[in-house]
Amino acid sequence: MDTIKAKMVQERLSMLASMVDFCRMDPILGMTEKNTFVLGASDNPDRTSFTALHMLRDAGVPVFAFGLRPATVAGVTIHTDLNAMDLPPIHTVTMYMGAVRQAPFLDFILGLSPSRIIFNPGSENPELVSQARKRGIECIQACTLVMLNFGQF
Repeated sequence: MDTIKAKMVQERLSMLASMVDFCRMDPILGMTEKNTFVLGASDNPDRTSFTALHMLRDAGVPVFAFGLRPATVAGVTIHTDLNAMDLPPIHTVTMYMGAVRQAPFLDFILGLSPSRIIFNPGSENPELVSQARKRGIECIQACTLVMLNFGQF
């Protein structure tokens, strides 16, 4: 009996997953991909942003990246000139830059009008959080890698 229930649950989960995938691709249903902008991207395998680029791509998330040095990681170009980037509407900004380094980019980040900003450990910025929340942007103090691992991204 437990085997039959487990199979039914697995079939329903599979069906739901297919429906979610369909909705993510169907503009008529109003669902959009979570276009994600990584600020502080790096091609250094020891950096968390490097792992995040791989995990975001593996999860099928459209990724756009800015860093201090040009590179390509997991098929994602790391740009060094924000003005040269042609960005679609951004759902999520995930931060891998400390507050001091973020300062020149505050207007750019807020100008993206993302739905949320994820402040990864070490990127906390009370000033940006305050300004973002005034604009209705959700601010999350979390780790993108953990969120992806637990299906909370």
